Amino acid sequence: MRKYLFSALLGLIILVIAACGGDDKAAAPAAVATTAPAAPAATSAPAAKAPAAKAPATSANTLADAAAKMAGGPGSFYIGDLSQLVGAAPAEGLGDADDMVNLAGLEKERYLFDSVYYRALVEKANFTNPTEMVYDGKPIDMQFTCINRTIATCKLVEAVLIKNVKARTQGKINLVVSSFPELGLAGPDTLDLVAEGTLAFAEIYAGYVAGDLPQAEITFLYGLYPNHEIEFQVNQAVQGDLEKLFVERTGGGHVIGRMWVSGGDQFFFCRDPIRSLADFKGKKTRSHGAALSDWIEGMGADAQFVAFAEVYTALERGILDCGVTVAFAAMGQRWYEVTDYMVGPLPSQLITNMIMNKDVFDKLPPDLQQIMVEEGARHELEAMRVTPAWNEVWIQRNIDAGLEYIEFTPEMKAQEQNVAVMKHVLPAWINRVGGADSDIVKLFNEKIAPIVGMKINPDGSTSPLGEKFVSASAKLQAYADAHAGGPGAIYIGDINQLVGPTSDPGQGDLEGMVPLDALQRQTYIYESDYYKGLIRKANLTNPTELVSTDANIEIQHACINRALGPCQSIIHYFAPQLEARTGGALKIMVSSFPELGLAGPDTLALVSDGTIAMANIYGGYVGGALPPIEIQVLWGVYPDQKSEFMATAAITPDLENLVTEATGGGILINHNWFSGNDQYFFTMKPLNTLEDFKGLKTRSHGAALSDWIEGMGAQAQFVAFAEVYTALERGILGAGVTGADAAFGQRWYEVTDYINGPLISFPSTNNVINGKVWDKIPADLQQIMIEEGAKSELEALRIASIQNEMGLLNNTLAGLEFVEFSDELKKHSFEVAVMQHVIPAWVRKVGGTDAPMVKVFNEKVSPIVGLYIEDDGSVTITKAR
Repeated sequence: MRKYLFSALLGLIILVIAACGGDDKAAAPAAVATTAPAAPAATSAPAAKAPAAKAPATSANTLADAAAKMAGGPGSFYIGDLSQLVGAAPAEGLGDADDMVNLAGLEKERYLFDSVYYRALVEKANFTNPTEMVYDGKPIDMQFTCINRTIATCKLVEAVLIKNVKARTQGKINLVVSSFPELGLAGPDTLDLVAEGTLAFAEIYAGYVAGDLPQAEITFLYGLYPNHEIEFQVNQAVQGDLEKLFVERTGGGHVIGRMWVSGGDQFFFCRDPIRSLADFKGKKTRSHGAALSDWIEGMGADAQFVAFAEVYTALERGILDCGVTVAFAAMGQRWYEVTDYMVGPLPSQLITNMIMNKDVFDKLPPDLQQIMVEEGARHELEAMRVTPAWNEVWIQRNIDAGLEYIEFTPEMKAQEQNVAVMKHVLPAWINRVGGADSDIVKLFNEKIAPIVGMKINPDGSTSPLGEKFVSASAKLQAYADAHAGGPGAIYIGDINQLVGPTSDPGQGDLEGMVPLDALQRQTYIYESDYYKGLIRKANLTNPTELVSTDANIEIQHACINRALGPCQSIIHYFAPQLEARTGGALKIMVSSFPELGLAGPDTLALVSDGTIAMANIYGGYVGGALPPIEIQVLWGVYPDQKSEFMATAAITPDLENLVTEATGGGILINHNWFSGNDQYFFTMKPLNTLEDFKGLKTRSHGAALSDWIEGMGAQAQFVAFAEVYTALERGILGAGVTGADAAFGQRWYEVTDYINGPLISFPSTNNVINGKVWDKIPADLQQIMIEEGAKSELEALRIASIQNEMGLLNNTLAGLEFVEFSDELKKHSFEVAVMQHVIPAWVRKVGGTDAPMVKVFNEKVSPIVGLYIEDDGSVTITKAR
């Protein structure tokens, strides 16, 4: 049996607990008022400026740094925050109608960015340690041959790969674009031309070369893959195998990158309408691949191969009735001038390969070779960023050009599935690759059959596997439906599913429920990238399998105070869920700071040395030892809960790095979120004016809070949380500050008459486990603990919506009078307490304006709160609050 029970030494430190957790060691002494630089002359909002320009350029030390630096436009990549990909497209005509990459399009194809393939591309792109160029010889000119200059994929190559390679190599590699029409090429001979070196570097499309390499069409079996996600899963599964085929067929050619076109659905551009299945009959239709020709024949039409550049004339003269291609390619060739109808779509995630001749690649110096590989990966990432919008955008552009859009009817779709695919596309492909015993068919059965739910039998027939591939979104919807209406409910579009009881009735409304109106007030939480990231982290549709069933591990977790909401969440939700999930193999035994005789400021060191196995780390407590962490509790900086949540979510990776380092490699399991933690002043006299604050002896639970209190004219006092009740009763304190729930739990309503405020607060704290303890836990239990921690965080954000409302209500029902801060107090809070005390004091504590966390503030927090820390330590308002 492996058991890790840790208890604290008695008499370690006199217990002091605060409400938001209340450990008083974090409070600043009361006697000395905070000295701060004068506020900037302009405290009204000046014209907005671009704070990002303030920070000097630095090399990216981490992937998060690199992603943040490149966010918001061409070159941005995804490591958890999809909104960082939103921004301008790399060139005109390559984005949406406004030449932008929008969040809606990215969300629709999110599976791309969460895929193993995408993560491998990010690694291949080498953002954190890009290859240094050492070559200093003559510039190397090289021709890249794309299918056609007029189509968007070729324009993307020009705007991204060619431009970036030239810049990255300082002109030492000069790629020049040519195209198939310019060189008199049709496409089917491109493999040979790359192999022999006639083409140094070219775009290879599997449909064109299928006569020579029919195996390559395994991902272009039209009609077999009903949507983009399934086709992507197929492509991801076999791309490594296909690359080997291309390398071998081109005599060792090097695949620099691929062109992924998520918006690559195929459409029939026809002179006459196709409104029914009968309308396909006999239509002379241009095809661009063998499998597509099989599909066309299966629909009753007559497939013909015509070079892409010649289709316009063939349609104009009536030699062809229809041409099939993607919407952006037809637009580029102006087919709207010679056709009247656009019919479809036939779902397709178009992929082409950019392959360099072996000898050409081998002659490049090693540094330039590696730069080409890295830039090829970055081009793929950019293609994945910009192409999800292409279907919708280019459909509309063709409509705007005068075409009538006709969608396939149910009759056509039935013909496609039952006849075109099963009787034409698959059988013909099996024959072309050499029969059902060929290696590529074996690859199909091994890697593709589980995705499409169908295998190819030895006689060439097909049979179902049983369960077909279910998309990630469908699985997640099923999970959400199954867990709706109570603890464990998640949001994926229907806020009503979060309504229901809490696991601990004391954390809900008066009936122990989470009501709809409270959830609707905080929908920004559930629609945030942070929340969606938690869903992925929780691994809800593919949970880690339990292997270590014979383990018996107990981890003692020290939370701030059993009475506080986050501790109750661990007791009533996280701990029992983890124990049930692991069959008792892994248990969390909950204790608290008072029981263990701990003070909050010591928690970092105690987790680091293993005295505590696992603990709740609150930034206010440990701000003395780790001042940068107080960035999330800069009182008064955040004008509303949404701003504080968004800012905290944005800086969470930075906070996690701080805590991990400060605990000597501790592992951060999850976060406690306090939506209902607005701070209130509990007093015997109402705080109506600034004069009422003057000299008021006030108990504080953190350095930044003490700075705010001093800025309001009061005196921040050190009093142990357990002693505040008595100090208020005897008049030693004029006010106690904490969250409404915590004060209610300590019965401050018995010794005060007024609850004044609020001072906005929506912080998070960190649950961290000692690194050595973590390393002794089996890998499956580690991952299960991470997943259950994420689920616990999701649940905390569900119940968070009601907490402030109930905390205030409980205190007023107990007899306190609520006095809301006046406009005068709010104005002074911002213009004096925040601008002259809280921010300047924090900047000094972290080491000045050059400190890394000040740069984080300006980069991530500033755009949200509209405050920018200048090089001289002053604070500028960048937008109205």
